Parts: sequence; structure tokens; C-alpha cells
Amino acid sequence: MHVSSNSTGGGSRSHEAANEDPELVRARRNAQTNYAANGRQGTQTGNGGAPGNNAAAQSRGGNAGAKGTSGTSGTSGTNNGAGQKQRSTQHEARADVHSGGNHGVWLGVGALGLPGQYAATRQNPVPANYVGAAANTTMTAAEYLAWAARNRSPLIAGGYRAGMGLGALVNTGFDAYYLKNAAVDLSRDPQSQQAQWNFADATVHMIANGVAMVLTPLAPAIGFATLALPNFSEVGHALQLNQQQAELEKKGQDTESAEVGKSHTLASLNATPVVSWFAPFYTKALTPEIEKFERAHGNSENQPAPSEFPPGTANDPAVVDYYGNAMSERAQRTAQHMLPVMQQRLKEAQAQAPGTDTVTLVARWPQTFFWPSSAPPTEMRRFDRAIALTYAAKSGSVVATWFGRDIDGTYRLPEDNHGIALRPDARHQIFYSQIFTPGEPTPVFPDKDSALVRQA
Repeated sequence: MHVSSNSTGGGSRSHEAANEDPELVRARRNAQTNYAANGRQGTQTGNGGAPGNNAAAQSRGGNAGAKGTSGTSGTSGTNNGAGQKQRSTQHEARADVHSGGNHGVWLGVGALGLPGQYAATRQNPVPANYVGAAANTTMTAAEYLAWAARNRSPLIAGGYRAGMGLGALVNTGFDAYYLKNAAVDLSRDPQSQQAQWNFADATVHMIANGVAMVLTPLAPAIGFATLALPNFSEVGHALQLNQQQAELEKKGQDTESAEVGKSHTLASLNATPVVSWFAPFYTKALTPEIEKFERAHGNSENQPAPSEFPPGTANDPAVVDYYGNAMSERAQRTAQHMLPVMQQRLKEAQAQAPGTDTVTLVARWPQTFFWPSSAPPTEMRRFDRAIALTYAAKSGSVVATWFGRDIDGTYRLPEDNHGIALRPDARHQIFYSQIFTPGEPTPVFPDKDSALVRQA
């Protein structure tokens, strides 16, 4: 028997002699087919021959296997290489899972958050922002190195774990600092809803970053997992602003309600994971214009609310659009609510002077405005104003107008109130009242002692 072996690039094919036992040929072919299909070494019996029931068959099988060594070995080598590659791939996959999952995904997460971190640092260059930016940059760089090395370098793997651990440590330290401050604020005002939310937020994030720091040696990329947590401080902020907006709408203070609504939208976005990473890019657009004006002119939440505008700013569009419209809305609401009171005043005046057909009530009533983004509300500006409410029997409605002190510190009535002259006479009685400032000293009105002016 003669068996030739013809090697090819992918292994070899054996060519059987024409006089070889057909049964043996079929058996060998089946064995080779099973070997190739299974891809495992040792699936053939008798070194490539058929299972031998007699010495002759075993001998032929042995010869065929011996003569065809190059073919069989080529096939076996190919399959052994595939098996080793498969085991190597599985090992790398296990190593990749062990090191925190798909580095490409976590690299994308880290890189996505960096632009917002850098922008926040530029806009507010305080040490905390610089340290935070450095920590996030370190973690992202570590992910890049791990992704580029594909777990083939023990040195880079160690650096990766160290970088992620350092980032988690820094984040945990920041959260511990915030937690301390939140605890102090809560102890000062235990009833403050925002203080409660701030404390809860600091607690959750410190625990999460602490756990991430502990687990970093096992799964370094877990340091990024805390980015999926919402900002609970902003959650509480948004809930309070939503309530304040609803209350302003009920009062008809639409201008103030709209600005609080912008702040509510901003707080909601800041509370949302991933979205909040881009806060530096959308904050300016959603910040109320009046807050921009106030801060641009030195006002802030941490100082007493000023009473008057800076010189030359009374006609600023932000001032007119906000304070002008808001004061008008407050006057209209007050006029509506005071209608029964003014009707009663007219009846009393007519009982004493039957010819009376108009009454005006004048009272000091300082007006306080709050920062639209503050929760609880914090004073932004306080105007020392008086209001004149006029009711004419002919119109059946109340009109209102605001006025302030003159240079000498006294209140002087304007010439008219929506077309009704504010001069006391036999048909028009004017009353000065402390209805809006009970218990406070009566302000100085230059004509309050007139015989035609009543004190109420």
C-alpha cells in the first residue's frame, strides 16, 4: 500500500491508493471529517485509521497515519492554534471584565464629561473645580491607557487601577467635605427642606464614591458608575421651585412666576444624570435676565437686599421687563382684593358727607422681590414704596399706583391715579392707613394733617 501526502497552505489532503481497502478509506475519511468538525485533538481513533478489529486493519491504519503525518499534523496545528486563540480571547475578556468592563465605553463616558468640567472651571476658577477637573482627567486618561493596551501590559494595568483609585479617593474626599458642610447647615436650620436635600445628596454620593474606592482594585471602572447618580440637592431644589411657581401663578404674579419657571427648568436639568454634565453650556441661557442684571451690578444672595437701583439703570430692559411688570401685577391684584374694603370706606364717607363719590386709601407698603432661583426664597431687592388705592362710585372698581419717597424722605402723592386727580376736596376723601404695615410708625405724608384728609 502506498499513501502520498500533499501539503497545502491550510493543512494537507491524503490521497488513497487505488487498491486500498474501501472500508478502511471510508473509515479514515469519517474520522478526518469528525476531527475537522469537532476541532479537538484526539477525536480520531487509530492515528487516522478505522477502529481496528484485526491486526491488518490496525497496521494499515497505522501506516496511513504515519505516512500522512504532515496532513494530520497540519490540521491538528490549525485547530490547536484556534483553540489557543479562543482560550486567549476568553482570558482577555475575563481580564477586561475584571478590570471594569469595556474600556472603550468607560473612556467615552469619561471623555463626555470632561468638556463640562473644564468649562465649569473656567467660569468658576476655584480650587475645588481645579481638583475635580484633574481627578476626572486622571480617570479618563487611565481608561484610555487601558483601552489602548488591551490588558497586555501589567505595568499599564497597575497604572490604570492606581489612576482610577486616585480619582475615586478624591471624589470621596470632596463628598466628605460637602457632607460636613451640609451637616452644619442642617444643624443650624433643621426645618429647611433644602438643607435636608443637601445633606441627603452629600450622604448618598459619599457612600457611593466610598464603595467605588473600595472596589477599585477589583473593577476600577466602577469609579465612573457614580456619575449615574442624580443630584439629589437639585432634585429638592426643583421641587421647591415648582411649588413656588405654582403659588405665584395663583396670585396672578405671572412675571415672577415665569422667571421662577426658568430656574425650575435649570434645576431639573441639573438633577438629571448625564444631562447635568453639560450644565456650563446651558446655564446662562436658562438664568433669568433679572438675576444676570443684579449680579452684574454687585448684588448677591449673601448680602442684604438693596432698596434702590444703581444710578442710571432704572430704564435697563431687564429692570423694566421684570420689576416694572411685576409691580404692575402686584398693584392690580391688590386693587382686586381691596374692592370690598374700598366700597365700605365709601359708604362710611358718604354717611358723613353725602356728596362724596370717590375715596383713596394711601399706605406705606415696602415691596420685596426674591431671587427667582432661590429655595427657600431669598431677598433680592426691597423697595420702600407707598400705594394709593382709589375707588370711584362711577367706575365701580379700584385702581392702584405706587410711589416712593422724595429726596427729603417724605411721601408725596402723585398728581393722579389712572386719570383720577389725587387732590382732597368735598367729593374726594383721602385716608392714610397702616393696613399693610401694622404696628410700624406712620410715615410722613406732607398733607396728612389737612382738614380734608382722614387718618385711618
